[in-house]
Amino acid sequence: MDAEFTVLWTVDLTRKAHWRLFRNLFELTWFRAVFFPLALSFFIIKLIYDPSDWSTMMIGCALAFLLLVSIFAWLAIARQIRGTARTFGEFEAVYRITEEGIQVRSPYGELRLGWDKFGKLYRASDIWFLVAGYVLYCFFPTDKLTPEVRDFIVNKITEHGGKVRGK
Repeated sequence: MDAEFTVLWTVDLTRKAHWRLFRNLFELTWFRAVFFPLALSFFIIKLIYDPSDWSTMMIGCALAFLLLVSIFAWLAIARQIRGTARTFGEFEAVYRITEEGIQVRSPYGELRLGWDKFGKLYRASDIWFLVAGYVLYCFFPTDKLTPEVRDFIVNKITEHGGKVRGK
């Protein structure tokens, strides 16, 4: 398989891609979907029936702390996304997908990584993210990908022990 496509990255597309990545990294798992509503419900019940108990205050402080950390994390990421989009502006990137890996060329540099370096593939409806380690990722819009290339990427990631999330 050898496929090549060009993407015109605009400020809006860069912002959209980063927000999608942020949402995929912090998606709502069953633990978060069950734990937080239960903890909040327990806190409200304890607050109504026993507001002066030390455990009520501890639960309230823990929930307030989690809320503040979430808000500050969201603000920090939003600031970074705006800064990244402004810094790069509008540019063209050429993606080449081969049996060995993926290569991306842009005015800012070149990235070549083998399929074994990618540990995860996050699939959103319009953008895919290939993640290598914790800080290196490659994302691209899927409108330029044929179904064969999509299947090829998924197969290569899973073949090398990577995880595929999303549809």
